[in-house]
Amino acid sequence: MTPEQFHEQIWKALKPINKEEFHAVASVPPTAEAVSFIETSTGIKIPEEFATFSMKTNGLCIMAKESVWPEAKLFDVAPAWTFHCGVVLLGIDTDDLPEWASILEAYKQLVERFEITDVLPLLTIYGDSNHVWGVRKDGAFVEVYDDEITVLDKEFTDVYSEEIEALMQRLNDMKKRVAARQK
Repeated sequence: MTPEQFHEQIWKALKPINKEEFHAVASVPPTAEAVSFIETSTGIKIPEEFATFSMKTNGLCIMAKESVWPEAKLFDVAPAWTFHCGVVLLGIDTDDLPEWASILEAYKQLVERFEITDVLPLLTIYGDSNHVWGVRKDGAFVEVYDDEITVLDKEFTDVYSEEIEALMQRLNDMKKRVAARQK
């Protein structure tokens, strides 16, 4: 897939997003040195189309607005999905990129928690640090859930689109949950 096709597919996946219900935020573009630093530090090459996209839209996060998806309170107990209110295309470090949106920080978590050193995370669900999608050293696109790595036979952009659709479904489920509480 060319960088242009990748860019088109990511934005196509976002077309159904309702701007009244979701925020879209991103960081400033990284430097070429920041890209090289990740690749040198991890030994894993960032796919060209992802790196090119990040130079325009770095660390893109689609997050449900608190007005429709209330933030959990301290010590709240609820099903896990109720904490998964966003989808994050992880970003290349810049001064304004939050740590939770950083490829390098997600990589460090994989190493520390699961001793996975050959996967570079590129996509995650906000609130679910056990689940990422990324690229393996050999270039394979993979899904990591806890410490299990599964090679995927689909395009990164297809998974992104599926996760955006799943986020919209979780939002609809959350709206029903909130409405039921208000009765």
